[in-house]
Amino acid sequence: MRKFQFRSVSKNSLLIRLLLSFAGIIVLLAAFQLISLSIIQDTIRKEVIKYNTMMLNKTIDSYETYFKLTDSMMTELFFDPLVNAIISNPGTNDHQLVNELSDRLKGFISNKQLYLNNILLYFPDEGIVFDMKGREKADKTFSRYYKSEIWKSHTWHQLSETTDHFTVHTASDFNTIQFANTVASHGTLFPITIKSKLSSFYIVAMVDANQIYDDYHFSINHAFYMINMNDKVLFHKHGGKEQEIPEAVQQKLRALDGISVQDYVKKDDIYYFSSQGELSGIRYVNVIPHTAIASQMTKINFILFGLLIVSIGFAVVISFVLSFRFYSPVQKIIESIQQKRQSAEPESTIHEFVLLHDNFTKFMKTDGSIRRELQHKNAILRNYGFMTKAKNIYANPTLQELAETNESFYLVLFDIMYTDQMYELMAEQQNRASYYINEFIFVHFAEHFPNASTFQIEEDRIMSLVFTSELFERLENTLNDIIRAIDRDNSYCVLTIAFDRKLHHAGELSSSFEIAINMLQQRRLTDRAQLITRYEPLTVTHVLEPAQERELFANLQAGNLKNSASALLRITEQLNKRNEIAYRYSRLALETFTIVIKVFISYAMDITLLLERLAPEKYIKKYATANSYAEYFEGLLDFAASQIEENRKEENPVVSYVIDYLHNRYHEDVSQEQLAEQLNISSSYLSVSFKEKTGKNFSEYLNELRIGRAKELLKHSSMKIQEVSSNIGYQNANSFIRMFKKVTGHTPGEYRRQLSD
Repeated sequence: MRKFQFRSVSKNSLLIRLLLSFAGIIVLLAAFQLISLSIIQDTIRKEVIKYNTMMLNKTIDSYETYFKLTDSMMTELFFDPLVNAIISNPGTNDHQLVNELSDRLKGFISNKQLYLNNILLYFPDEGIVFDMKGREKADKTFSRYYKSEIWKSHTWHQLSETTDHFTVHTASDFNTIQFANTVASHGTLFPITIKSKLSSFYIVAMVDANQIYDDYHFSINHAFYMINMNDKVLFHKHGGKEQEIPEAVQQKLRALDGISVQDYVKKDDIYYFSSQGELSGIRYVNVIPHTAIASQMTKINFILFGLLIVSIGFAVVISFVLSFRFYSPVQKIIESIQQKRQSAEPESTIHEFVLLHDNFTKFMKTDGSIRRELQHKNAILRNYGFMTKAKNIYANPTLQELAETNESFYLVLFDIMYTDQMYELMAEQQNRASYYINEFIFVHFAEHFPNASTFQIEEDRIMSLVFTSELFERLENTLNDIIRAIDRDNSYCVLTIAFDRKLHHAGELSSSFEIAINMLQQRRLTDRAQLITRYEPLTVTHVLEPAQERELFANLQAGNLKNSASALLRITEQLNKRNEIAYRYSRLALETFTIVIKVFISYAMDITLLLERLAPEKYIKKYATANSYAEYFEGLLDFAASQIEENRKEENPVVSYVIDYLHNRYHEDVSQEQLAEQLNISSSYLSVSFKEKTGKNFSEYLNELRIGRAKELLKHSSMKIQEVSSNIGYQNANSFIRMFKKVTGHTPGEYRRQLSD
């Protein structure tokens, strides 16, 4: 094999052109990679911003969910029998009643998921506070046990003049002044006030602000602010160097609230991510320095830049090698042709160049026919591409262009509810069904109203704008025709049409769309298509009455599936008789699910599996009939009852010991603290464990045990009431009589007389 020999090369030679071409390719490659690097950097920055936005959303969801749970659980205290007994006489000297209330509050506080330091029941008119330690004067509580620089006694009293049901107040460091003026810190606490229009007192939940921040705040930086609607900072954390939010930034953040949680403000290389909570009205702000975002991009930048250098160097080497290997045989073929003036075998061992020489003439002859064939195929491919794009076009004009017209229009909103039979099909077939329904509506309107425009705004929602100045009757007849056609396939989907008979003008698109959305919520439970033409504003009210909630909660807590199912059956039958709208059924499902969650929490059970399997949001969208909701309630109650039963079957040696002890020594002076000390465990742990396994707290169980023994003595002996009282462990006959009546509904004397009768 002859080695390539360097010789003078013309600037127009193949070698120069190859080298220049490869050089151009290398330059384009480098430019492409630099542009790609820039785009990737920008994309990474956007993704990091998106990540921080998602983390803020997760933080807000966690805080707001916690506030909703706290609101619900604290509101229940207004209906608690013990609290109502205190309300009737805040200055009572009944120590047993006060102790029972304290035990009830300790049960809440011992739940670590509630982050509670204490629960205060403040009676401002009487100047009395009840908490987990008992009763105390308000001035002493707020000046000694919960002393704060910003929360004075008069400040707490002023809060009684406000009417807000649920308010999160400014977090502060609270301390207890002990003997010898030593200070014990409670830490930083959120005072949350919960009020009822029916009560003169209000509840203060003292929440551990730092602990809830540690568990609920998700961010790459620790700088975090919670600001109320009066622009007052309720709580803040600084990430390293202390920093405050500039006033100019706060004005921009206020403008963002209610627009989009993905908006943010950047000033002086600092990002401020902000959004407002739905329940609390609090504006949450994460402060992220630009350096924190830039640091996440540094490593990938080094990697990409290194790849760029390596790829350029590799491309230069390859370009020289390929250029010389390609140029050498070509040059030999040219020399052979020039020397012999005829076709000759080139001096080359490359088989491809030999074939190129032999077949060059044949290629020239077939070149014309090949070119014509390629042109024909290109035309076919181009037409196919046009047809493919055409299939993705739903409507020609854009919604924005339509909104800017001056023509009057009717707005029609179609909602498609797919049945279980449809959900069994593949997702692709569901999308195809939505597309066909959209096309059917488009064609039907085009036949009667040429200026109508139809859009598929969501997977299961279609909107039509009918531009006409006619009265609504002809359009309503057309909608009835559409219902009759689509209702033939009601086994797969149920159609609901919202049609506001009012003729709208330019600029009213947003308001008319809002009305149509609300009209869809007025659909009735049926598997037939519906046309809704009347707008009735919805009032958000509870379906379950407080007494019904308590009854359902008590039955579920006791594992009484039959009574729970009967209660729900009565409620759904009432809804059926009143022919209530589907929205009320969905509210009933949400309220029932909330009660089940409360029952699980009362037993300290994990609710993860419950949320995954039976969260009502997964089912409401496809429930078209009352039977569907009945099946959901049946499955929910079955699951809850089985989980509670399994939880109860788990043996707990501590609880077993306590139950045996109470059955053997109920007549003695026994207390929860005494048994906890014997078992070498905390009283709060014993309280939670006992309630989890028995469904009752310690005092309830002991009192019911004693009253049961008292009923036997009243029935089978002639003991006096005082003797029965001391025999079962009550040293005070009045306390015994009051507890007997509370449990049985009768005094001991009345009970004995009934037995005689």
